Amino acid sequence: MKKEVNKQSKKVEPFDYASFEKEAINGLYEGKGLIGEDGIFTKLMQRFINAALEGEVTAHIKEDKKVGRPNRRNGYTHKKLIQI
Repeated sequence: MKKEVNKQSKKVEPFDYASFEKEAINGLYEGKGLIGEDGIFTKLMQRFINAALEGEVTAHIKEDKKVGRPNRRNGYTHKKLIQI
């Protein structure tokens, strides 16, 4: 009996810094906060944290392969970062 593996492909969309800059400036003029659920930097921080975690997992898996331990990704799940 062969086990089917459902791999989710993760498509990374390029970050539009020009529109982010416009939104950030408008948000500052409107008095929005910098962080939090509706913060100006929330999307940018989310992208940065996800990239850092992705790099960490990739490095971990590569290191395991070098030592001979079988390890692999089995998909992606959405996670929510709670800020204090």
